Amino acid sequence: MKKVEERTFWEVYYNPTLNIFEVYWKKTVRETGEVEMEEEEFKEYLLNFLKLLPQYRVDGFITDTREYHYLMGIDLQEWHDQVIAPQYLANNLKKIIFIMKKEFLVTSLSIKQAFSEENSNNLQVLYTEGWEEARSVFMKNDENKPTKPYLFYEAKG
Repeated sequence: MKKVEERTFWEVYYNPTLNIFEVYWKKTVRETGEVEMEEEEFKEYLLNFLKLLPQYRVDGFITDTREYHYLMGIDLQEWHDQVIAPQYLANNLKKIIFIMKKEFLVTSLSIKQAFSEENSNNLQVLYTEGWEEARSVFMKNDENKPTKPYLFYEAKG
């Protein structure tokens, strides 16, 4: 895999075998002791991520949100739906997989809510608990090879 972006709160890798991005959110404490990023900084992360899509033409991406610590408010969820989701669709992303902690978290709910908005509803978004499950979605299935049953959660409810 090739690292294509590294920032304070995440690293983005290109996985050429599966033709996807793998995004690893990092739990980072700023020098001030604050962990939370500002809304404008979060938007900047997503806008920079969009710039990578036409360059790599990936089929989708996996985001490990187990260390994710940013709560998307309603206004930010709507911004995501109006600005980010249409670009995912325009760049032909087929699937988006979020790896989340097993226990229910408020931040997980805000991600699910963001992807249940009008434009985001046109994306195939799944949620699971591990990398093996997430990567299995992008693997080319060999019809003669048995596949493991994995647990996924749909964004639409």
